[in-house]
Amino acid sequence: MTPERAPGDRQLWSQWQESWDRQQQRFLPDREERFSVLTTLVRAISPKSAPRVLDLACGCGSITSRILRRIPDVQVVAADIDPVLLRIAEGVFEGDARVALSEVDLRRPNWPTLLPSSEFDAIVTATALHWLEPDQLADVYRALTGLLRPGGLFADADQVPLAATPALDRAAAALIPESAGDGEGWEEWWERVAKDSDFTELLEERNQRFGGVLHPAEFTPTADWHLEALAEAGFSEAAVVWRHGAAAVVAALL
Repeated sequence: MTPERAPGDRQLWSQWQESWDRQQQRFLPDREERFSVLTTLVRAISPKSAPRVLDLACGCGSITSRILRRIPDVQVVAADIDPVLLRIAEGVFEGDARVALSEVDLRRPNWPTLLPSSEFDAIVTATALHWLEPDQLADVYRALTGLLRPGGLFADADQVPLAATPALDRAAAALIPESAGDGEGWEEWWERVAKDSDFTELLEERNQRFGGVLHPAEFTPTADWHLEALAEAGFSEAAVVWRHGAAAVVAALL
């Protein structure tokens, strides 16, 4: 069940999405490049017309917004567990028939049954699946094979450390531009959410779902872990298709 669609000013919700993007960009200077890689992969792999895409752990819809701009005839299901971010996404995409929102918990095995569609040409995600425990992430990979058409694409942009080379991993961090020191950060953004009465009940619900933790512990394995897990899940091909320091895009084809 998705949160009740928020009435009112779509521009206001877009401003919330834009402020989310700015605070994310502060800590992930190559974030837009990652998104560009994801949208390019979707365009390259998907059918020429009306591809069906699942934006997994969509947050407030940042990837969906960029896919809609690049691929106007796309159909997107944007799914997430966070009721605050889903409320923002609903406001941003209100009235856009190309986008359907879905509230799912990837930690629960029944999450695929809660989606409004059951077959996709591509499934994309960014900077989100590291919130899952190793066994949970492996289960999600297995579930994806039941949601993709034959030849369909899965692509994840996230932190993917170099394998067993900690010194080189630290050196690779120098390849990423330094984050801007000014501007709103993660904690400040959530503090502003907490002061807005539109989010009061949703923020309480979010805290219950995450056990009151603003940011859960992270699981960021090397590429080898991802590639092995994707192969075991049933994908026919899997590889790192883009890397910028410790950031990478892992892609797989069913």
